[in-house]
Amino acid sequence: MTIIKDGTGTGQSAKVDETNRLKVKSLVITTELHAALEGNAFCVSSGIITLTNTCTHALLYLTSCECIDVVLRTLFLDFGDAAGATDAAGVMNFHFGPTAGTLISDACSATPNNERIGDSQTLCATAYKASGIGKTLTGGNVTTFPLTSNAFGYEFTEEIIIPKGQAFGISYAPPTGTTSQPVEIGFKILRGVVNGD
Repeated sequence: MTIIKDGTGTGQSAKVDETNRLKVKSLVITTELHAALEGNAFCVSSGIITLTNTCTHALLYLTSCECIDVVLRTLFLDFGDAAGATDAAGVMNFHFGPTAGTLISDACSATPNNERIGDSQTLCATAYKASGIGKTLTGGNVTTFPLTSNAFGYEFTEEIIIPKGQAFGISYAPPTGTTSQPVEIGFKILRGVVNGD
């Protein structure tokens, strides 16, 4: 016979029901909340920048130096009206493994903030935001898709994993004809939710 006892010294034994199932009480929380409670959820933003032409503008870059993988879970978008636009959508680019470009060489820092207010843990990463319009990202692979004005946040349908030493960036081209469009992008970064905690 096996007996499971409380390891704190109370002498209490675990309860089993009539169908031999162990009685437990559990709490189910999201991965995002668990990471935030542990001080392992961070957010980073490009800040608001007004784009004044339809060129592709690199906006945000992140490279990880964490020993474990980090996960990009949610992308935040705040795109205002595209003045003068003759198309409904601009073009968003995801840069997987970018290695160069003026967004990187300018080194305009974007600090990832811990989502657990007052927590002293920091994310081991280098993050840059655009210091102005017309910044670039080169190298790696690019995935492109249309994005309408007045877009807001959404969750990645598949998480983006950034192993140690790897990078990810985002660029955007406003809709055709645009003469002015305020934009801001950012994403939530989770640490310790892949390969165990």
